[in-house]
Amino acid sequence: MENPEYLTTDQLIEQAKEKAKSFPYLLESLKERIASDFDIENLSVIESARLKEIVQEYFKENQANFEKTSEVGRWGHTTPYLEIFYRWFWELYGINLANEIKGKNISKELKSRIKFLREQAHNPSLE
Repeated sequence: MENPEYLTTDQLIEQAKEKAKSFPYLLESLKERIASDFDIENLSVIESARLKEIVQEYFKENQANFEKTSEVGRWGHTTPYLEIFYRWFWELYGINLANEIKGKNISKELKSRIKFLREQAHNPSLE
């Protein structure tokens, strides 16, 4: 690997693109986005495991087309982030984000509902 001090802007951009296509980077980025966008700071073991599985499935299905589906905008066209968010929220909590999110804003009501559903899912006394 070349010394970063001597890389051109184009080389740095290419390095960033390659890093963004890596499994660990995408998984950590998703966890950060879930925390910042949905106020979910600590994923449970089940939530984390399912997120990892969805990311792995996404990589297997889309590795060849990843370049074409790289993130363009926060809630723009289907991006790896949105595809994975949609699946994760649907599979774990039955929430269809496509119907819930208007524009780039996530409502307080949606965040409250997610919080309630997570509490219900993680409270063994409710079974």
